[in-house]
Amino acid sequence: MTLLALDTEKLTTDSVSATAILGHIAMARLSGLSEQSLLPSNQLLGLKRLSSLQLEILDWVSRGKTNLEIAVILGKNRRTIDYHLREIMSKLNVRSRTQAAAIYAGR
Repeated sequence: MTLLALDTEKLTTDSVSATAILGHIAMARLSGLSEQSLLPSNQLLGLKRLSSLQLEILDWVSRGKTNLEIAVILGKNRRTIDYHLREIMSKLNVRSRTQAAAIYAGR
């Protein structure tokens, strides 16, 4: 949030204080919104069922990495990544890695 004025003499201490208060209110509201998920409960449950490795794989998928790239990054076999990605999609009840990444991004 910024406070702009053409003439600095028109900025009173009350104006600056009010802007600071509005900024704090906006940040508090944003914090409250980020705690609420926009995902349906079944997708949230699916995310909670993912292992830490599956969450890490999904994070890399959401960054646009291929299964082969993820395998190299994690030091795993590509078939292992393929398997976990199928499990991720099954747990999230989606048909594509793009849908899975969208759910992960919306958490």
